[in-house]
Amino acid sequence: MVRFLLQRPVSVTMSVLALVILGAVVAFRLPVSMLPPVDIPEILIRTDYPNYTAVEMERNVTRQLVMQLQTVNQLESTEATSRDGSSQIRLRFEQGARVDYALIDVYQKIDNAMDYFPRDMDYPRVVQARPTDLPVFFVNIFPRAEDSLAAVSSSFLETSNLVRTVIREKFTQLEEVAMVDMSGYSTPRILLVPRGRQLELLGISLEEIGALLNANNNTRGTIKVRQGFYEYDMSFAGGLENLRDIEELTLRHNGRTFPLKELLTVELQARPRTGISMYGDQECISLGIIKRDEARMEDLKESVESRLAELRLQFPELSFEISQDQRALLTDSINNLKQSLYLGIVLALLIMFLFVRDSRTPWLLVVSLPVSLVVSVFFFYLSGLSINIISLSGLLLGVGMMIDNSIIVLDNISQREERGEALVPACIAGTNEIITPLLSSVLTTCSIFVPLVFISGIAGTLFLDQAIAVTVGLFVSYFVSILVLPVYYYLFHRGGTRRNALEKLALFSHIERRYEQWMLWFFRHQAVLYLVCFFFLAAGALAWTQTGRSLLPEVSQHETVLDLDWGEPIPLEENQRRIRDLLQVAESHAHAAISLVGSDLYLLSRDDMRDASQSRLHLSCDSERDLASLVPGLEAYLRTHYPLAAYSFNPPRNMLQEVFGREEAPLLARIRVNADSEEETLARLQTVREQLSAAFPDQTFPPLSLKKKYLITLNENRLAAYGLERASVVEALERALNQSTVFTMNSFSVAYPVVVGQEDEEFLRILRTAVIAPPESGERETARADGPRVFPLADLITLGEGRTLKTVQSDQLGRYQPFPFEISAREKADTEGLILATVGRIPGVRADFSGNITRTATQNREIVIIIGISLLLLYFILAAQFNSATQPFIVLLELPIDIGAGLLLLLLLGHTVNVMALIGIVVMCGIVINDSIIKVDTINRLRKERYGVVHAVLTAGTRRLKPILMTSLTTILSLLPFLVFRGLGNEMQRPLAIALTGGLGVGTFVSLFLIPLVYTFLHRRRL
Repeated sequence: MVRFLLQRPVSVTMSVLALVILGAVVAFRLPVSMLPPVDIPEILIRTDYPNYTAVEMERNVTRQLVMQLQTVNQLESTEATSRDGSSQIRLRFEQGARVDYALIDVYQKIDNAMDYFPRDMDYPRVVQARPTDLPVFFVNIFPRAEDSLAAVSSSFLETSNLVRTVIREKFTQLEEVAMVDMSGYSTPRILLVPRGRQLELLGISLEEIGALLNANNNTRGTIKVRQGFYEYDMSFAGGLENLRDIEELTLRHNGRTFPLKELLTVELQARPRTGISMYGDQECISLGIIKRDEARMEDLKESVESRLAELRLQFPELSFEISQDQRALLTDSINNLKQSLYLGIVLALLIMFLFVRDSRTPWLLVVSLPVSLVVSVFFFYLSGLSINIISLSGLLLGVGMMIDNSIIVLDNISQREERGEALVPACIAGTNEIITPLLSSVLTTCSIFVPLVFISGIAGTLFLDQAIAVTVGLFVSYFVSILVLPVYYYLFHRGGTRRNALEKLALFSHIERRYEQWMLWFFRHQAVLYLVCFFFLAAGALAWTQTGRSLLPEVSQHETVLDLDWGEPIPLEENQRRIRDLLQVAESHAHAAISLVGSDLYLLSRDDMRDASQSRLHLSCDSERDLASLVPGLEAYLRTHYPLAAYSFNPPRNMLQEVFGREEAPLLARIRVNADSEEETLARLQTVREQLSAAFPDQTFPPLSLKKKYLITLNENRLAAYGLERASVVEALERALNQSTVFTMNSFSVAYPVVVGQEDEEFLRILRTAVIAPPESGERETARADGPRVFPLADLITLGEGRTLKTVQSDQLGRYQPFPFEISAREKADTEGLILATVGRIPGVRADFSGNITRTATQNREIVIIIGISLLLLYFILAAQFNSATQPFIVLLELPIDIGAGLLLLLLLGHTVNVMALIGIVVMCGIVINDSIIKVDTINRLRKERYGVVHAVLTAGTRRLKPILMTSLTTILSLLPFLVFRGLGNEMQRPLAIALTGGLGVGTFVSLFLIPLVYTFLHRRRL
């Protein structure tokens, strides 16, 4: 084949150009995204029922749903949070589960559970979690006048209607936009407030007014009628469509007619809000822009910026600001990886120029490497890969190995030419004799990736892209090396070879002589070599026990998210005021702040629920130093001014964190209490907290999330005496407290709930003044004779006080109270034992455990098992390559030493053993033995030429010295950008690069000295 190609250089060139052009074309068609298109195996179920407290919600709604959902296929875990009036259940499925099918099953289970719920409860909302459902960025809209939005309720309501009906639709119409989620807006309602005491004096009940409104709310639709040959639609005239229609109604009572506008004030106002969005200290309406799966990020950016320019001209009174821009994160990560790729290529080429003795051969790498990269992109397109931080880092990881293939082929041809062979035979024989061992080294590297695909969880799914990228790059490079490089080597050198200045200095000749001396010295002092290898084995074992564990690498952050619970039942307005004060403290260090005060209204939100006394702040700083100053300052402010507040600072959740799942505390103790009453449960939980605090003085446990509640007791004797029903009293209470919606009026696609009741004010005063009319009975006849008669609600009820949990956590085993422990993996067993001993002394209390330590240990255990499987695959490939059952052990012997070196470097540089570090060790196992494979193959070939064992070992060592040094240095230098540059892509891959660098560095030493020594030892009988 090589001889055939040497005779057709034009055909080879045209074929290469065709592939390069195809690769260049598809490079602009490949989608660019942060991550590969993987599914998040998670479903959220949200349920609202305003009439239940958190405890009632958990007992009557959440528990029933969880019991039904436990039989859903491939369900891994269930986590539920119940609050007053709402609950959220998070279903986590096994990785690889068909979530679309599970979604159908979830709906069926919810249907089964609906029979146990109150009839007036809405159907739960189900949200399937997908990476593409995460907003790429948020558009925050607010009036240019600094305080107009917050100060004037009607202005805010008008702005909300404008954004909801016009501006949001402008973004939804864009081809690249899948959906526009919305939060921070206000919705309208119509409030009917009695004028003074007229209703009470006239004896008119609110029930009569509600009946009047319902009677005039003609929503009966149309009737089909026929007149002669034609058919017509007939509908009822009139109906209520605006405020004036309501005011013009008349009420007939006791034979008299009263215009409704004389009895009630009819007002259009905003509904009581549950959440506020803020951009800086400005109240705003936030739009989350969600990208279509197939859309390119660049196209989305251009379309949105163009639409924003139009909107700014169309609505000059509004400001449009973008925040939490994932595009910037993507652009920075991709650019950093591209920069690392280019720098790795330059450093690798520099090594080639330093080691190769002529001025022409290094330029072949300038041809082969770009060709390999561009053709790899073409195969990316064919295999369905996108350009993302995983596939790009895989390509960067493969750059050093791609250059290795070219170096080995070129060096082998060059050595044959230097030994006196003619150019054409040197190209043919030099390529042919390296095809099999080079293919074996490529297969061993690629075979390492096969078991890694079976890692459970998102890590295994994501690693598939990296494995495909490396495999594609290596095979493309392999075929370029054996099919293209010999042709161009022939073309470059057929006019003669011109040596460069480095040959005159005989630099490499000096290195060769020194290597022979060192090799002989190690043959005479074998104990020294064994001692060095034992040192790395022992150091690796020590590093494994001393290095911390984590699921993912730590990445540098300029941003933080403050989750805040004020610990008091404050209203939303007070929460907003406190947040504004907090932002003034933060403004010296944070250049941008996005706040969600109370709950958010995003339809696809996956955050935990919040109430009116909770907030979330997203704070952005210019540097890590500013962030390091910001956090202590805010903590000091909160401790000083709001000692009851519970807060936590967490890194912002970008797409990568969303895909990998929610981080837990290292150890989470789930305390479960069996008690006869809620008061007894709270008492035992408080006892648990006190005893755990005493047993673990170095741990800080948040206080129990409690709140005061009022207990209403109806006076049954008075209800019977007055002839009142319990249901009518409850309805009167709800109406008095603004909880009664008579009907919903629809006008121009906007729904207006019509509420009859009092203005918002303190409920105790409302209860003292609210009244209820008796039913239509004999007492009503007395009332007509003696005047209107009503009963004060305060005479019918008794108010008491109590305490209840603000938030109730539960899972498939029932309710629990979480107690987080910040500990290391080594402390886990002792800590769990002490916790069990502590809570075991409290009756009715038990504990079980979860946490990030367990999750990380499971993931790491799987990778360790996969390392063993990978080594077994390597043995099979090497046994087939060498046609020997013993020689593979010569190569595999170096792996424990190299693994120890990689772990030692991780420990010295302060990194943890995480998924990426362990993957780096696995990949290193496939790369580091490539040099040894070719070296052993060279020794075997020399022995077939009647060389003695020692002579063959020394000769092969000299011949393979330069390619071993070059391939090791090019691979290590191609990884150097991971260690130097920042950015999400580089920092995620840094532990992988460190483990690879440590293993390759020591592996080079092992390949040069230990492998020849072990080979000689195993074949000593043939000396």
